[in-house]
Amino acid sequence: MRLSYHHGNHYNSVIDPKNPSVGVGLGLPGLKPGLADQMQLEKAMAESVEETLVAEFKKDSDWEMTQSEIEEAILRQSEQEYWNSLIEQQMLGESFES
Repeated sequence: MRLSYHHGNHYNSVIDPKNPSVGVGLGLPGLKPGLADQMQLEKAMAESVEETLVAEFKKDSDWEMTQSEIEEAILRQSEQEYWNSLIEQQMLGESFES
C-alpha cells in the first residue's frame, strides 16, 4: 500500500488508476487487478443502453398514442361536419319545397 501524508494529520492512499495494483503480492489466487472496475463499467454501460432503449420505446409509444388521439379527433370532427352538412341539405331542401 502506498500512502501520502498531509499536514501532519491526514493520510491518502496513492494509486495509479491506469495501472491498478490493489491486492497484488498478497497471495490472492486468481486476482486480476482492475477486473472489478472493468466489470462495474461494463454493467453501467449495459444498464445505460437498456435505459436508453426503454426511453426510446416509451417515446415511440407516447408518439404513437398521441398520433392515434389526433387521428381519432380528426375522424370525430369529420363525422360531425358530415352530419351537419346532411342536416343543412335537408333544411335547405325543405325550405325550397315550401
